[in-house]
Amino acid sequence: WTHSVNGVNNASSRTTSADHQGYFVFTDLGPGLHRLQVSAAGHRTAVVKIDVGINRDNIVVKLEEES
Repeated sequence: WTHSVNGVNNASSRTTSADHQGYFVFTDLGPGLHRLQVSAAGHRTAVVKIDVGINRDNIVVKLEEES
């Protein structure tokens, strides 16, 4: 997450691990645009931009296998 007002930049990041089924959760995210980067061994990394104020439900990210 990054935010800029009057030339002042703020940023934060979080990391988590998925369970055995690939599910993970982030809680207490502030509203606005967030960048989600998902990676797993043997798969291509996916980057998704999500507006938390609009998309408050589950987000599904499917990773492609590396060739």
